[in-house]
This record gives sequence, structure tokens and C-alpha cells, in this order.
Amino acid sequence: MTLGQPAETGEFCGERAPGVACYSDAAAEGFRTYGLTRGNLLQMFGPDSARAAIKASSDGHTLGKVAADPWQMPGTFIIDRQGTLRLAYYSKHAGDYPAENLILEHIPS
Repeated sequence: MTLGQPAETGEFCGERAPGVACYSDAAAEGFRTYGLTRGNLLQMFGPDSARAAIKASSDGHTLGKVAADPWQMPGTFIIDRQGTLRLAYYSKHAGDYPAENLILEHIPS
């Protein structure tokens, strides 16, 4: 789920997660439902976030165009087809994302 408009979400997910259902939530209703908040200065620009940004940059990742609320804290949720929440990961800072192996462990086979 992204904060972007449907066309932006389709493009973003098409590049990063082909074949995965992605949804646009420009009003942030789903973010609020799952308890994701807007970040504070420490979460956005503190040492942990800065380290994550440096690592991402050294791995060749760049910050794209900001199209929605840049203060929205990220989270990762895996919900199966029956609606069961398999993983709820609440990021501690703006650059905090779960390890790929954690995500893969929670994807139903």
C-alpha cells in the first residue's frame, strides 16, 4: 500500500514487486488502521536514519521524487488471501525496513 495516487502506485509496484497486489491509499486510512504514524525529527533525521541513508546510497539506491507525505512512517505487513495478518513490522525510523528473509518467512506457500 502506498500513499500515492493509483497510477503512481501501479508504476512503483510494477518496478519493485511485479505480480504482488498493491493498493493506493492517498488518504492514509489504511496507514492509520494499522497504527502507522507520522515520524518525528529523530525518526526522520536521527543517527539511525542517517546510517540507513548512507548504506542505501552506497548500495546504489537513490531517493526518488517525493509524491506523498514525506513524514509518514513506513511499515511492512503481509496479509494472506484469507485476510490473516502474517507479519506486522513497524519501522523504528525512516530507513528501517525488515530483512528480506523475514519477509520471505511470512509469505504463505
